[in-house]
Amino acid sequence: MVVTRLLASAAAFFVLAGAHPEYVPLQPNGATVTIPKNVAAIGHVDKAGGGALNKYGEDFSAQGNAWTRALCEADSDGDGQTNGLELGDPCCVWKVGRKVSERTTRCCQ
Repeated sequence: MVVTRLLASAAAFFVLAGAHPEYVPLQPNGATVTIPKNVAAIGHVDKAGGGALNKYGEDFSAQGNAWTRALCEADSDGDGQTNGLELGDPCCVWKVGRKVSERTTRCCQ
């Protein structure tokens, strides 16, 4: 469960650490996620922010610091669940400016 919440913690990490708060609205649920106590960080290896990127940070950067279908469908933390599922966009339909009100485990047709 901790690994599942790891990606969902991305944007909150950026806000709390002050690394790149401009990335918060660029990810689904970016302003409403919580970092589990035993997770260092999401985008960076160091929980204080800055410095080396972890795999999700590398993937986000490779997509131009944007939430794309490729990033959504990827499994950056290797736990068998897509980034989209973990951040509340399992169907990869979220766009910047839209609110994601609830997380679901399956795509709606």
